[in-house]
Amino acid sequence: MVERCILEAIRLRSPGMIARKLTEPIQVQGFTIPAGDMLMISPYWAHRNESTFPDADSFVPDHWSHTVGSDKSAPTDKFIAFGGGRFQCPGRSFAMMEIQMFVSAILCSFDMELVKKEVPSPSPQHVVGVPHPESPCYVKMCKRVTTEL
Repeated sequence: MVERCILEAIRLRSPGMIARKLTEPIQVQGFTIPAGDMLMISPYWAHRNESTFPDADSFVPDHWSHTVGSDKSAPTDKFIAFGGGRFQCPGRSFAMMEIQMFVSAILCSFDMELVKKEVPSPSPQHVVGVPHPESPCYVKMCKRVTTEL
């Protein structure tokens, strides 16, 4: 379940844009795009496509129930947070493993609670990089006390 939650968080907070410069002309839906032009795709908007991700603006870890356990970094060809094709991030598997270990360690060590009961919306002002929240998000963290027998 941790993996599904991580993938869903990445889906909802993906980069605004990925850009590539064409090294040779390509055909796209009957149009020729010349070499040297820039092509851009928006993971942020692609991950909000209702036909691919029903209830796309909500946090729904079950979007990933059918894909977990395979190649964890590419659960669907519609998930492009790590890029796609031969230009996918080469460290995507390592990144997923590190995120899972970090989240698991934090969840095992702390009890957490949102100070305000709603998560802030992402800022609409990002284009490149990871979106930041529109307002602060405060979390109360208390170290778990363990009793040894």
